Amino acid sequence: MIGRLFFLTFALTWIFSPMAYARDSSSSTLPIVGYVEKVKIYLPSSHIVIKAKIDTGAKTSSLDVNHLVFFSQQGEDWVRFSVTDDDGEPILLSLPVERSTRIRRAGAKRDERPVVKLGLCVGGYFKEGEVNLTEREGMNYPMLIGRRFLSQSFLVDSAHKFVQKKPRCKKREEK
Repeated sequence: MIGRLFFLTFALTWIFSPMAYARDSSSSTLPIVGYVEKVKIYLPSSHIVIKAKIDTGAKTSSLDVNHLVFFSQQGEDWVRFSVTDDDGEPILLSLPVERSTRIRRAGAKRDERPVVKLGLCVGGYFKEGEVNLTEREGMNYPMLIGRRFLSQSFLVDSAHKFVQKKPRCKKREEK
């Protein structure tokens, strides 16, 4: 009787455990990320490591920038901006604009933002993705990682932070 009760308790615990689904699903080869992770952002001449919130409610990833300026270079739209690394040092960048997007935020009007392509490393996994640029003052994390970046590449464990260790991509994969 005690053996059956123990087995039943164990079986129900395992069945309803989120990790059981992640391990046994057909997507079990996908890496798991927590709701906050350290992300290495590859810049044209270097990289920075920052904390990012994993946000499955956001379609596009978003990066906090300062001094956002639009300009034209050889007939293409570009943006110049600065990002702040974990040491508080500003880094000035210029990148081509891939497109612009309208972001809808609760309780606020739609916001039009430029989108650029950046290489991002989470744990040991590199992926190039679209990131919209905005001034995210007052937010806890300088970056949000959205569904487009996560899709078909990661599973999210919303109960834990920093599931992946520090970003350790061996090299930048060129597209």
